[in-house]
Amino acid sequence: MINHKILLKNLSKTLFFLILVSFLSSSWSLLGESAQQGAIFPVPLDGYQDDDITDLKDILIGRIIAEPFNLVVSITFLLAIIHTFLAGKFRRMAMIIDRKKVSQIKTLKAAKKLPASHPEHSTLGEVLYFLGEVEIVLSIWVMVLGVLFLFYKDWYSFLHYLENDVVFTEPLFVMVIMSIAGTRPITYSAEAILTRLAKRLKFIFKTYSGSFWFVILFIGGLLGSFITEVAAITIAALLISSIIFSHTSNTKFKYITLGILLVNISIGGALTHFAAPVILIVADKWNLTMSYMLGNFGAPILLSTFTTTLLGYLFFKKEFKKIDHAIKKEKKDSTIEERIPIWIIIVHYMLILWSVINVHHPILFFGGYLLLLGFMMATKPYQKTLDVRSPLLIGLFLAGLIIHGGLQAWWIVPVLSHIDSNAIFWGSLALSTVNDNAGVTFLSSLIPNIPEITKQAVIAGALSAGGLTILANAPNPTAFSILNKNFDNGINHFWLFLAALPPTIIAVLFFLLL
Repeated sequence: MINHKILLKNLSKTLFFLILVSFLSSSWSLLGESAQQGAIFPVPLDGYQDDDITDLKDILIGRIIAEPFNLVVSITFLLAIIHTFLAGKFRRMAMIIDRKKVSQIKTLKAAKKLPASHPEHSTLGEVLYFLGEVEIVLSIWVMVLGVLFLFYKDWYSFLHYLENDVVFTEPLFVMVIMSIAGTRPITYSAEAILTRLAKRLKFIFKTYSGSFWFVILFIGGLLGSFITEVAAITIAALLISSIIFSHTSNTKFKYITLGILLVNISIGGALTHFAAPVILIVADKWNLTMSYMLGNFGAPILLSTFTTTLLGYLFFKKEFKKIDHAIKKEKKDSTIEERIPIWIIIVHYMLILWSVINVHHPILFFGGYLLLLGFMMATKPYQKTLDVRSPLLIGLFLAGLIIHGGLQAWWIVPVLSHIDSNAIFWGSLALSTVNDNAGVTFLSSLIPNIPEITKQAVIAGALSAGGLTILANAPNPTAFSILNKNFDNGINHFWLFLAALPPTIIAVLFFLLL
């Protein structure tokens, strides 16, 4: 007797195999044709020949008509952003489905209807967990983008874009600097320095945790101007997780702390021209120097970060007393951590300095990273297992963001070009919430003969928005990756936005008034 289920299963497999073979053969033929066609996308901005058109609406419509694929890639990016904000929902759905499935499997095992070796997990749950990983969302949509290129253009166009128009130096740099900053000698020394400073300031704040919290958020934020934002946010997030968040269950306090951290890192890293991606990416083209950054942005940066952190401390004074009590209680059973020789710490900081100096030369800073791996093996007793998962995920996130963001110039540049210097601040701020702020300044640098006041407006707007979303600033995914475990069901994007809004408003006020 024919087993219809087995027959259907075999037919399904055969059909899938035929579709796969057909897809691969058509892709191969398209790839062969594309090498001869040489279709290039995105279209260079001067290729639209619309300089004589003044109406923004007409420019955008004209560019869509001239190249309909512009609209396709922008809609794809919009869907990727929506997916990013829904990542938390995917994880919650996965937890619910996985819990039900595990319960069902255990029941079937108890009834001996399934073997004891049967895995206790849900395939659908695992897929939803995968879709809920914030760091890989944009890369998932890069694959969708590749398929769209294949059918709307050709494979050669996609390869040409990745190889000629996309620079992956920043993701590689972030991976390297985050790995070095997360090593035990760096976190050990940073914690020791901040702890001593916090103890000296305890007479002002009355509580150790309050003093420590203030030092991490204020000094740690400004530290990003010298050891890069990525290194600063890595150290700050690790210390906040181990010293502060591990001793409190106050969700409101955690969100506001995270909001202040992201805003302070975004703003505090701009005292120099080499540490913040948003400045670094346009420093050469706009002739930005350290004296320029200090002269034009120093006062609002220092005042906004200090004011925001102080107000946050005053608002949560009672919470710090509870945290202090929890820390003292835990210290009764704590063990003394072995001291790390100063020369090992110096070598790690020299490798950070080497990476910062050679930020534009991947072969050099990646060579330093390989040297670090060997040095860690030689000094193994004073090291911990190198965390490569988080740096790789963050690098993947940034690579996806750069790939998608590089295709949005067709609408971002004319939008920024058609608003005056007063409104461009708000435009830059708004765009930076849904796109990497470094991408916003980079695309703004494509505007020919951009006035000085417009440059400053773009920078100020991009800096101010850096803490509102995970997309707004390149180092933000680092904090998400480190601190996500401290939040029930992960960090909620909407609550983060609300928590980061007050410090963002304070920053906006200082940038507008000073």
